[in-house]
Amino acid sequence: MLDQLSNFIVPKITYSVIIGGSSQKRQEYELSNNPDIIIATPGRLIDLLMNSKNVYVNTIETLVLDEADKLLEMGFTDHVNQVVKLIKQASMVQNRQTILLSATLSKGIKDLASLALKDAVEVKVEK
Repeated sequence: MLDQLSNFIVPKITYSVIIGGSSQKRQEYELSNNPDIIIATPGRLIDLLMNSKNVYVNTIETLVLDEADKLLEMGFTDHVNQVVKLIKQASMVQNRQTILLSATLSKGIKDLASLALKDAVEVKVEK
């Protein structure tokens, strides 16, 4: 879908999908080219950040944690927290932004929000 959308944008938006089960060398190469958008599972992203020489997160402008409640329910709490910490520590971007999207506001989400967000704005949608 991103391929189709990016055909209408000049300059073309570049992206990389970083997931387990795919070639780690290929993903490392894609990340070394600083794509505009990175879609990643937390575990594989951490693996590449910790074990690759040419992968950096210091230029990330926006981190989006979509379906954060589901990530935590699936047992990725430690991985998500580690990704957030790595990006916060390495960031050279002055106005870096984190967007956390969740259908629920559990204790785990509140803990993640306190780690990941600064000057947070909560948006609620009613039925």
